[in-house]
Amino acid sequence: MIGYCELLLEDTSTDTGYTRDLERIKFAGWQLLTALNTYLGEQSLSNRSLDTSKLQQDLRTPVDHIIGYSELLMEQAQSQERTDILQDLQRIHGAAANWLQRMEAALLALNDSKGLPSPEAISSNPENSQNIETQRPANSTEPQIAAGLGEHILIAEDDPLNLDILRRRVERFGYKVTTVGDGHSAWLELQKGGYDLVLLDMIMPIMDGFELLQHLRTDQQLKLIPVLMISGVDQESSIVRCIEAGADDYLMKPVNPVFLRARICACLERKRLRDLEQRTHAALLESQSLLAEELAEASRYVSCLLPSPLNHAHVVVSWHFQSCSQIGGDGFGYRWIDSDHWAFFLFDVCGHGVGAAMLSISILNVLRTLSLPDTDFKSPKSVLTGLNTAFPMESHNEQYFTCWYGVYSPSTRLLRFGSAGHPPALCIEDNTSTPLRTQAPPIGCMDSAKFQEASRILSNSCKLIVISDGVYELERKDGTTATVEDFSSWYIAQQDLGNPITAWEWAKRTSVREKLDDDFSIMQIIFN
Repeated sequence: MIGYCELLLEDTSTDTGYTRDLERIKFAGWQLLTALNTYLGEQSLSNRSLDTSKLQQDLRTPVDHIIGYSELLMEQAQSQERTDILQDLQRIHGAAANWLQRMEAALLALNDSKGLPSPEAISSNPENSQNIETQRPANSTEPQIAAGLGEHILIAEDDPLNLDILRRRVERFGYKVTTVGDGHSAWLELQKGGYDLVLLDMIMPIMDGFELLQHLRTDQQLKLIPVLMISGVDQESSIVRCIEAGADDYLMKPVNPVFLRARICACLERKRLRDLEQRTHAALLESQSLLAEELAEASRYVSCLLPSPLNHAHVVVSWHFQSCSQIGGDGFGYRWIDSDHWAFFLFDVCGHGVGAAMLSISILNVLRTLSLPDTDFKSPKSVLTGLNTAFPMESHNEQYFTCWYGVYSPSTRLLRFGSAGHPPALCIEDNTSTPLRTQAPPIGCMDSAKFQEASRILSNSCKLIVISDGVYELERKDGTTATVEDFSSWYIAQQDLGNPITAWEWAKRTSVREKLDDDFSIMQIIFN
């Protein structure tokens, strides 16, 4: 290796662009020779307690330099078609690779036996005698891997020559590179942000690569940065330790440029996908936030359509409404048709959410403004028939609704009422409950549906409780479902304590679920 390097340096035809790296190869060759003389001298061979990890490090580092710079120069010679220089560079590279194989085989045996290798074990090994130059021809075709997209990569390596080789190699791949010489400097550099990948040497001063990796994986801002560990220590325990600590991949020195490029591309591709996932998630959260704001605005609009509690000489009304979603499908209201006819209603649209709420708003506006054509709003039968004509389910996204509608005359205390598939209203008089309803299908289901109305004279201080089925259809702890009779019995037992708010508290206690499955709507009307 030293000889061919000196020949190239002495050759006046060698371009000066090769000189600096050739000098580095020559220097590394002398470093290797010095290490061999140091470790394989008689005194070292007699020292059976020699640090084998330091031996491996000192023997491998110069070889890494030789292989790295020779590969850079081989690529340069190929691009310039300098076949004369290329042949000698291939010989240097092949000799270094051959040496590395023989040395690793000897060091493996050393680790097993805890003894020192003999000079013969390193200088001659028939299993590794094949020239590496023939295994990697200069004109071999490397896999085509996409070039870098300008991502910023931090390289942390304490050996200046290895650092230089890695930097130049990664820059040739098309990436922006920043270099540091120890783990602490890398940590400070990463705090600045803007890095897409870290190439991290395992053994460094001040803070080693494993310690820095642990810091990264516990830092909320930096924990997702991919880390590619690089080490000259070929031990499975070290590899497993790094992967378990969160390293994305692991490369051995000397770093094969094909593997290096492939691993960098794979790490960055995973980061791109993760970044895309995070951006998509952020966009989804923003979209959900905007949707929640719009739904909240819609909910406020629906709430403003609901009537205020009423305290009139003839009727006193209180109510409670709780949607099972942000906006519900229940609606209710009341108004004076004339001085002696007070109309009130409660309906429940099938389903929940935006679709149900939109239909609910339409129904509310029709009933609040008495805008059904050819309809007598003093007649429950006429109103239910008019609603059935105006809201056929095939014209409203297959949605239908139930409804209870009543008209009260204070002068006669006569209540006329009708219902369409809706739970009965509960007439509370003298601690007894009488269900008020008429038989008919929900509104919108059948064009030919027939609706009825009934009437009842109300006593003084009579209470009428108009509800949706969400008030009482509650799953209990024993697996059964509460009924309207259960609710009626509870309400009568409350005597003067029964009201819409206590009914809501009863529903929450009765249901096994924290959140009710249906909208909760209740009106309490006291007829004076």
